[in-house]
Amino acid sequence: MLTLGGMALVVVVSACVTALIPVAADMETNTQVLCRVSPRLVDLVIALAAGFMAALASMRADIPDAVPGVAISASIVPPLCVVGAGLYEGAPDAALGAFTLFFTNFLAIQVMGGVVYLLMGLGVSRLSQTGEQARQIWYAFVALAMAIVVGFLFSTSMGVVGSTQRERQVQVATASWLEGTEYRVDALDIDDGDVYLRIAGHGDAPELEDLSASLAEKSVDVKSVSLSVIDEQRITCV
Repeated sequence: MLTLGGMALVVVVSACVTALIPVAADMETNTQVLCRVSPRLVDLVIALAAGFMAALASMRADIPDAVPGVAISASIVPPLCVVGAGLYEGAPDAALGAFTLFFTNFLAIQVMGGVVYLLMGLGVSRLSQTGEQARQIWYAFVALAMAIVVGFLFSTSMGVVGSTQRERQVQVATASWLEGTEYRVDALDIDDGDVYLRIAGHGDAPELEDLSASLAEKSVDVKSVSLSVIDEQRITCV
């Protein structure tokens, strides 16, 4: 209950702070938000390392007691702040992604803390039958939750890899398409498989159908290609 109360308090406070600041938090461009709404496997690895170091530091008498708390707070408080901000700004997807990162970090701390304490001999004390059953249920819950989180993060990471590879293929195909013309890529965005391309230059612009055919020939997974052309007039000095 104490943990749930602390989570709720952080979310509520962050939502209130978001409401009080004079400038609205942009959930789509703010870098502090974007780095916490799309957790990947690398985030789990970082959380496991942080949990291991925090648990190990809590066992060392020569390390101040505040150090483990600071390490844990740095892992779980910022994502919860993004949850509160996302809920206030009406961005449920961002709030859900940030909560997933929080839950990932929370589980990682639980797992690595349990491993370190068991290795240090703190898990061998006798418990009552009720206490032993409660511990076994908790271990089973953590193991199941960790398996679900790993599967979800693996899927997310593969999606990021696929998007990056698709963007690289589109860039290569576009460069080949513009080769030999007086045009250059001015902007290139890919949103959920839809390619938005803007080129700038002068002379006859290349045909969009040729680019679409090239992408199809290379089996690049795109839904549509939109093109806008900026005609830059050539200035001749005499």
